[in-house]
Amino acid sequence: MAGDVHIEGNNNSGTAGENATLDLAVDDHDSGVNMPTDGTLTLWTNNSEEVRIQSDGDVGLGTTDPSNQLTVSGDANVTDNLGTDGADSPSIPLAVGDNDTGLENPSSDELSLTTGGTEHVRVGSDGRVGLGTDSPDRRLDVDGNARIGNSLFVNDDVYANDYYLEDEGEWVSDLTDDMVCEVCIKSVKDDDGDAVDEECSSSDDGSYSSKSTVPDSTVAKGSQIRIQCRKE
Repeated sequence: MAGDVHIEGNNNSGTAGENATLDLAVDDHDSGVNMPTDGTLTLWTNNSEEVRIQSDGDVGLGTTDPSNQLTVSGDANVTDNLGTDGADSPSIPLAVGDNDTGLENPSSDELSLTTGGTEHVRVGSDGRVGLGTDSPDRRLDVDGNARIGNSLFVNDDVYANDYYLEDEGEWVSDLTDDMVCEVCIKSVKDDDGDAVDEECSSSDDGSYSSKSTVPDSTVAKGSQIRIQCRKE
């Protein structure tokens, strides 16, 4: 048969009216196409609605009330890439009903991790990672206190006086006179740039005084800094 077919009224396998249906197989009256309301189309299998297309074009899978272009009620298995394309920071929520926690694309080629509506981690297009900052300018840029449970290994040139650690394990920007510190830096450079095997600061009684004892040297690559401070 060539050409169009136009059916008005009932057919032998369906019904007409406000809730019109069209069965898709002979003697199979629980699978087919249904029009429950004006402008709405549904697909049924085994007497159960599986797909709904609203009059506004929203499509629902497993739901009778889709609220987005595509609404899926249930698990979804994606075997290829999953992408979003939007002008206003497209995001992927990580939990059902939790729309302020997930992954976002805040700008071109950048990724952020948000919890409770607040961004906490930013990965820039250059691979730099920011914790508490959305503009990291180091490989790891931490805006706030950081706790290190073991040794800190330095693999690039830095200044020893940039790093201080209180006994609570929180980084501070500078030492105060009421702190007693234990400072030891292995394999540092002297003022001439020559390597020194070890440089430590301590007093005769084994205690360590503050500020002035921090070695004013540049830490060489591969050096280890150990700084422990406590208030007197």
